[in-house]
Parts: sequence; C-alpha cells; structure tokens
Amino acid sequence: MASFFFYGTLLVPEILLRVINRPGRDLTFQPGILKGYSRHAVKGQDYPAMIPEEQSQQLTGTLDSGQVRGTIVHHLSPSDVAALTEFEGDEYAIRTVSVVALSEKRVTIEAHATELILEEGLDKEGATVRAETYVWIAESYKLEKKAWDFHTFVTDKLHLWTIPITSLPDNHDHPKPSPSTMPESVLPANNANPPVLGHGIKKYFAFSPGYVNLNHGAYGAAPLPVLKYGEEITAACESKPDLFLKREYIPLLATARAQVAELMKAKSDDVVLTPNTSHAISTVLNNIAWKENDIIVHYSTTYGPVYKALAYTADRFPSLNLNVHIIPLTFPMAHAEIVSLTESAVKKLNEQGPGKVRLVLVDAIASNPGIVLPWREVAKIAKKHQALCIVDGAHLIGQQPIDLSDPETCDFFISNCHKWMYTKRALAVLWVPERNHRLIQSSFPTSIEYTSATNPGVNGPAPFHKLFNWTATNDLAPSLSVTAALDFRAWLGGEKVITDYCHNLAVEGGKIFQAIWSDGDVQMEIMESEKRELTANMVNVELPLVKAPTYADAVAQYDVMLDILFKANCFAMPFVHNNKWWVRASAQVYNEPEDFTYIAKVLKDHCDSLKQRHVDAA
Repeated sequence: MASFFFYGTLLVPEILLRVINRPGRDLTFQPGILKGYSRHAVKGQDYPAMIPEEQSQQLTGTLDSGQVRGTIVHHLSPSDVAALTEFEGDEYAIRTVSVVALSEKRVTIEAHATELILEEGLDKEGATVRAETYVWIAESYKLEKKAWDFHTFVTDKLHLWTIPITSLPDNHDHPKPSPSTMPESVLPANNANPPVLGHGIKKYFAFSPGYVNLNHGAYGAAPLPVLKYGEEITAACESKPDLFLKREYIPLLATARAQVAELMKAKSDDVVLTPNTSHAISTVLNNIAWKENDIIVHYSTTYGPVYKALAYTADRFPSLNLNVHIIPLTFPMAHAEIVSLTESAVKKLNEQGPGKVRLVLVDAIASNPGIVLPWREVAKIAKKHQALCIVDGAHLIGQQPIDLSDPETCDFFISNCHKWMYTKRALAVLWVPERNHRLIQSSFPTSIEYTSATNPGVNGPAPFHKLFNWTATNDLAPSLSVTAALDFRAWLGGEKVITDYCHNLAVEGGKIFQAIWSDGDVQMEIMESEKRELTANMVNVELPLVKAPTYADAVAQYDVMLDILFKANCFAMPFVHNNKWWVRASAQVYNEPEDFTYIAKVLKDHCDSLKQRHVDAA
C-alpha cells in the first residue's frame, strides 16, 4: 500500500473518493508540508501544479524559498494509484519526496474534512514521512507566476468539481468487499457468511420464474447488484453529463482496468477494455501491417464471426495474396495431438512457401464445442516460428485462472468479461504486452489519441491504453461495472470457490446427460480426453439424435430443438460436430444437478418421439 502527498484538488475528500471509486474507509490522512517545492496556478485551469523551488524562482524571478501545505494519504492500493495517475494525466509524474508531518495523528475518512487542510495552528513540525507525489513535468509557460490558493478554490470552484456522493454506487472496497454494502434488497438475511452456491443464488439474477439456464457461456448473465450498479453509474452520468464524462469517467475506467489486470496478473497499462471479443480481435487484425503471401493459421473450431474476420482481412488486401489456413480438429482429442498438428502445419506451411505463417489464432476455450484448447503451447509454437499469436479467450476469464505476468505468454489476449466474470453485457478485455504496444497504432473506431505518422504533433504517440479511453460515445456502464462484478464474486467466496463449484457441477452434469440419453448398449459420448483436459465449466455430451443428411434439414432440426427448449422454459446449446448432434451445457453458481436432469429429459422426450415416428413410418 502506498502513501501519497496531495496538494491540490485531491485535498477534497469527495474528489479523491470519486477518483479512486470506493468509500476509502481504510485510508488515513495526515497534514504535512513539503519543502523545496512551490505550488502555482495552471493557466486557464482550476487545479495547480507543483514544481521544484529552483524552477519556481526562474518562473517568478524571485528567490523566495518554497514549501507546499497538503495532506499525506496512507493505504492507497495499486488500483487507487492507477486511477489517480490517469486522473493527473501526462503533465504530471510521480516522484518520491520527504514530507514533514504537522501532526502525529492520522484520521480516517469519516473524521477527515476539507477544514483539516485549512485548520490553523498546525505548524509544529514533526517526523518526516516518505511519500509519493505528482510533480508538474510539462512546460513552465503554462503556469501562472502567482501561487495557487486552496482557500480560493474551495470558495469559488469546489462546487464545479463535486456532485452529491450519494448519486454514485456505494461499491465495495476492492479487493476485500464488505457484504453489508451490497444492495439490501438482494442480500440474504445472514449476510456475514458467503451464500451456499446453487439454486439459492438464482434470486441474485434476473431470470424469469422457473427458468433453467444451462447456457450462461453464450451471453453471460449479470447479477442484480451489478445491474443496479450499472443503473446508478448511468444515473450519475445523466445527472451532469459534462462533469462525469470530462472529469470523472477516465479515473473510474482506470480503476476498472487495474482491477481486471490484477485478476489476470497483468500490468494495468497493458490492459484496455473493448465492447466484446470480436471487436478486439478485429482491432488487432486491422493494426497488423500485412506483407505479401502472409499466412494466417486458425482451427476448424474458431468462432464463426472471428473466422469471418480472418477471411475479410485476406479479402481486404487482394494484391497481398494472404492465405487463411484451417487446421481441422475432431473431438474428443488430446491436447498433445492438437499441439502436434499445429507444429506440423506451421512447419509445413513455412517450408512450402512462398509466404510464412504471420499469425496463429487459437481459442483458449472454444465455443462449439465448449472445450479447453492448449493455447499456451500453441503460443509457444507461434513464437518459435516467429509468428504472432492471438488468443481468443472469450470464455476464459472467470472460468479458469489467467496468468499473464510473463509478457511472452502470447502476443494478444482477449476475453469477454460479461460471460463468466459477471459484468454488465457487453464488455471484453484486450491485453497487449508492452513489447507489442507499437503494433497497435489505432483503436477502433480511431480515437482522438491517434498519432499520425505524417503529422506526429509535439507530444508524440500516446500510451497504448490511452488510445482506448474514449472511442466515441457509447454506454459506459459495462466498463465501469467491473468493480461491482468482482465484488460480487468475492462475496460469493472468490475465484477458486466459484470455478471449483462450476467445474465439478459440469462434470457431474455431463454424467447425468449421458445416463439419461444412453439406451442399453448404445452409450452416448462425453466429449473428453483420457487426461480430462477438455472440460472447464462447460460440458459437451452426444445427443441421441441422428443428424439430418443435408444442411437445410439440420438447420430445421436445430430450430425444432430451440422451440422445444423455449417452450420448456430452459436452454442448453445444441450443435453439430463431427457429423453428430451434441449439447453444450454451462454450469454456473446458480445451477444444481437437477437442472441437468430437467433439460436432459426435455431433449430425450423429443428424441424418443422422433424415433417413434420413424418406427411408425416404417
């Protein structure tokens, strides 16, 4: 935890809490003086700049000694610092300083008030406290010669910087939320203990009465507290749009990015938020400088729209003769076999020419079938052959642990936060290690932070994450709902509790499907390898239904199954793989084994009725 010395607008508790986006009950405050610096007004702005004494003397033409009165704030988290740094912007840099404390007493947020900074009589110097602070690094001509006065700011400008704190959600302190701060209307009576996972959790979701959902993986489902948080974020924005969008949104976004980065063990400056995985993948594809005869490799299980994005990429540059190569996968198959197929395909493509494999795209967990792929090993193969690797982890975050602490893990990693992580729909995270920031020159749509190669401007390229801060007007609630989603997960018991429950239920549910659908010697297959490496929280089981011989008839079969499932007030995902019908079922914290039993019987009745029709027809 960090200690920071604040000397400007952040002296006001309301502003500080809005920037770090949490109640801050663990923070403590201590008045202090920083010597050797001076505080100046920034031309045309309400906030100040702090510069070293020598620089101030050059600006003012005087030899006055400098010192700045402010507050030392203790126990700031890495997420807090990320939000504060985003708030301060490029004109300030963090410096380590020694601050003279004016009081040994540290007060909490409840006791702290603006008056603490204004209080007279606190002039007895005490111990020296080591802290960080934000020092002005931009041009001196942007500063007034006169000093910035906090009293004047409070009197004349403070009302422009604050809106009632009650208009924002009273979200939890991350990462250790207090259950009592969640909306009372959806908390159990005894909220001191984590709730029991299963059907008792359904009341925290917006499902209609009796609805049985085994398809969470398709679109996700945000918990009610997350939806409420999103509504309150929207209300705060609508109450004063300009204030929220110009001053308050970016720090909140920085907090969200930092929290997702922490979950993935990544650096926050390598993480940005986008509307969905397909959007992020297209962004990466649009930024790659393709060369003649480049080869793009992916698998037959690639998500349909992503495959189309690869095809469109090749079609956009007909003169480059880009080649999209598909590696066929037929499950169940072992990870080792997939790795071997990938190595052989990439090696062969590179040897036969005329081009080289430029990009390998691999799912972390495929959509249909919903199976885990050896994405880390595939990324190593791509690196070995000097190709880029995009990992489509649309289903991964919230379903399996992610560790991106090693920047060599892959080149680009993308995952949907609204599926398994419980954010408001729709939201994705794009991770690009610092070594590849240079490859992403523009967001999509292109933002104001884009730097043209022909007209670079005076400041040069913007940092990678800033390209994505504002990509045109859109709904901000999904991005900012990260905090509420992670707090809800922590309240449920944390990542391991959630993923263990869902995985174990998926395995058990697959056995239930198999038992109900098998008939005598005809055993339906669970799509799994000998090493049990394909199943995370989605299980795939063969359905006792013969696939129609034509594509049109198979589509008709699919539509009939959807009608039956909808009529039965439930859903699991039917799909065709290797010329067989399968069902993919997602296990979630609100599911229990009887949900699998119910849907298995609904689909068995349908399959049995079709069999009887064939018998009668014969």
